[in-house]
Amino acid sequence: MEIKSIYGIVTLGMCGRAGEFNVLAEPEGAQPLVSQIILEQLDLIVDPSTRKVIPNPRSPEMPMVEILMATSPNRVCDSLTQTLTGFAYSPTVK
Repeated sequence: MEIKSIYGIVTLGMCGRAGEFNVLAEPEGAQPLVSQIILEQLDLIVDPSTRKVIPNPRSPEMPMVEILMATSPNRVCDSLTQTLTGFAYSPTVK
C-alpha cells in the first residue's frame, strides 16, 4: 500500500453539484484524476454512450445522499435497502 500526503481540501464542482475533497500529493507532471469516491459522493455517473460525466438519472435534482437525509429516519432504512442492491444489508437496528 502506498501512503500519500494530503495537501489540503478543495471544493470541487461538477454538473451543478459540489463537495469538499482532500487533494493528494502526486509526482510532478502526473495527470490529475477524479476518483470514483468523488463521483459517488456527488452521485454522478459516466454515460457509456457519450463518455461524459452526468448526474445520476435516478436523482437528477440532487445527490442521492441528500435525498436520503431529507427523508424520515424510518424511510432512510427502506431507501438504503433499495439503493444498496447487491450488498448484504439488514435495516434492523439493534
